[in-house]
Amino acid sequence: DSVNLYHKAYGLSEEQDYTPGKSNGYYFDPQHKMRVLIRLLREQWRFGGCGIQINELRKKKVLVRNLFPLHNHTYLKVKGLHDWASLRAMASINPLRMNKENIMCYFGEEVGLYFIWIKEFCLVLIPLGIAGLVCGVGGSIDHRAIFNGAFAFCCVSWACYWNVHWGRIETEFALENCQEEQLDQEPLRDEFECKDVVPVEYKDIYDLTFNVPLSLQVQSDGSMVDLYYPNIRRQLVRFLIGYPVVLILTAAMIAALIAITWWRFEHTDSSVISYVSSILTVMTSVIFGVLFEKIVEFLNSLENNRTDTEEDHERIKKSFLFYFFSNYFALFILALYPLEGAQYERLKQLQSQMIIICIVKPMVQNLQELMMPYFKSQLRTRTDAKGSMVGGIMSFLKCESYADVLREGAYDPEEPGTALWLEAQMEPCTGTSSDYLEITLQFGYMAMFGATFPFAAPAAVLYNFLELRIDAMKFTYHIQRPIAAPAASIGPWSRIFVMLTMCAVVTNSYLVIMLSPILEKFNVPEPDSRERQYPVSYTHLRAHETPEHLVCRLLLEKKKHLH
Repeated sequence: DSVNLYHKAYGLSEEQDYTPGKSNGYYFDPQHKMRVLIRLLREQWRFGGCGIQINELRKKKVLVRNLFPLHNHTYLKVKGLHDWASLRAMASINPLRMNKENIMCYFGEEVGLYFIWIKEFCLVLIPLGIAGLVCGVGGSIDHRAIFNGAFAFCCVSWACYWNVHWGRIETEFALENCQEEQLDQEPLRDEFECKDVVPVEYKDIYDLTFNVPLSLQVQSDGSMVDLYYPNIRRQLVRFLIGYPVVLILTAAMIAALIAITWWRFEHTDSSVISYVSSILTVMTSVIFGVLFEKIVEFLNSLENNRTDTEEDHERIKKSFLFYFFSNYFALFILALYPLEGAQYERLKQLQSQMIIICIVKPMVQNLQELMMPYFKSQLRTRTDAKGSMVGGIMSFLKCESYADVLREGAYDPEEPGTALWLEAQMEPCTGTSSDYLEITLQFGYMAMFGATFPFAAPAAVLYNFLELRIDAMKFTYHIQRPIAAPAASIGPWSRIFVMLTMCAVVTNSYLVIMLSPILEKFNVPEPDSRERQYPVSYTHLRAHETPEHLVCRLLLEKKKHLH
């Protein structure tokens, strides 16, 4: 009966009219309906809600396994989201096509803003990909230093333009969808604990003598109170405990990366060790990343943040402080490590590291992001049907028929209730932070170190086109439908992009002036020319030049620099 009631309430039929502007008997769009229901469930009973602490029950695994809205496949089909979430769209004339209104209406503004963001990022990245392809091909033929220097300028210009471009789009989005008002009405976290209940008079608000916080609540009798928690206490915990622990963990990871880098430069003549050390660098980052996620969750619980948005923003700040060093530190060391001999060797090491980061690692991430939710859902379903984890694993390895496994577990594939149960076995949606992180790290690689490997830009274009399609497929088919959440901006990620752009100006200047032989191409002498060590590429034999001519040419060049 509950399944039939759900079908009637949500209108899962082909005949239902989903034309925009028609409410179909309801006063709210899907995303607004979700927020009203969640607020009614989570709000305390004295403030008009049911007082069910869903998140706490879910973490403690008591009564509630998870809470999520069900997918409406009829809506997806009518609105064209089925085709949008298909990999076949990659082969269409416009692989970036999307209807942002339909996406926001179905997934909520937070997920909708993410897809708007990644689409705009792909569009802005296309010119840089073309420039990288031209500079990469031109540099492989001749004058590599000149082409790499030109591409460094392109990377910095592209990064600056992206920050301005996205800031304008983000402002238009917030104004168009009235997201600031939605965020002001966000419910408090179930874990939030107030220290005091402060009465608030209406007159104080009208006279603007009271700054309306997110913790303002209306009681059943109409009076208002502020669930007060001292902000100074939250700040002390954040800066005296949270960030120092993050810095200690980051220092431990940096020590491991330095050891790997030392081993790499002790064997500079071995290309095998060079690539093995690159792989070890990635593995070190992954291992510390898993440990870091557990620690950050505990540190945030000590801060007692008021809303889920505040919690996510603090997690992003701490996470990126760690991921910045874990992902970029190896490249910084390769550029700055004291190395005897030619500086050209540094560029070779940086290039090999960029190949691993920009080509191999994204391929592995895409496969993992596409396949892991499916495998976890299959294993969870088969485990429940078989009654044990071992039985579920053996069923998966034997490739037993999905329908037969369900019937063995007394689940009829034709029953509507079975479809709902299968959806409950899907991987829960954990938000968009991990998706933002992938592209933000890629932005940093391209902006700061793209000049060492111009072909990384066209590879990034292809990766992002595929990433958009994989994320669309993941949110539509492979994970549970996210609860609609408001979003006026991408949060701390905008400031992170600005910080990476500032770093890009410094790193590209260093790569062009200090490491690249571009100055010699233009015959520009350096201030410390008496102590100059010539790059390996400078001592290569020129066309039709004998070793004797090489020695004479170097002696003449040295004499010219000394004078």
